Amino acid sequence: SSLMPQKRNPDVAELTRAKSGRLVGNLMSLFTILKGLPTGYNRDLQEDKHGFFDSMDTVQTILPAIDGAIENAEFVKDNIERSLSSQLFATDLADYLVHNGVPFREAHEIIGKVVRISEVTGVALDEIPLMELQAIDSRFGVGINELFSWERSVESRLVQGGTSLSSIKAQLDAAQESIQLK
Repeated sequence: SSLMPQKRNPDVAELTRAKSGRLVGNLMSLFTILKGLPTGYNRDLQEDKHGFFDSMDTVQTILPAIDGAIENAEFVKDNIERSLSSQLFATDLADYLVHNGVPFREAHEIIGKVVRISEVTGVALDEIPLMELQAIDSRFGVGINELFSWERSVESRLVQGGTSLSSIKAQLDAAQESIQLK
């Protein structure tokens, strides 16, 4: 949450992500203007300039900002490792339940209970005994401890745009190809 002062959010990335909505909106506006035009010039086309110039101004603002943010980003491995907490595995636990047939809404509620117990007792998620997890929901099984691996968690996001190494490589390859085409 950007609201909380102790957070160190990537503001440039958040604002760039938000600007993408504006760019998509401008594109949809142009599509709507053009959708029913007969051939030749029509006065409707007066309205295509606003979105175009707004989009150009937006791109000229965000590209240097995101470029500077990436160029100047510094990743301090010790800080990253210190901030790793087993609480970050809550999504993995929910995914585990979903993969075992639990509807996501129900899995979300179950994991909420698990996280509350973890916070109240001061016991990390990865240290809660299987019996306690099964007391919350019997669908937690013996293999649950395998979930608590940072590498496994990252690699489990094997989808387009995901965090797995092969997904990242595909994204970088696509970006590189895009740059070379220009």
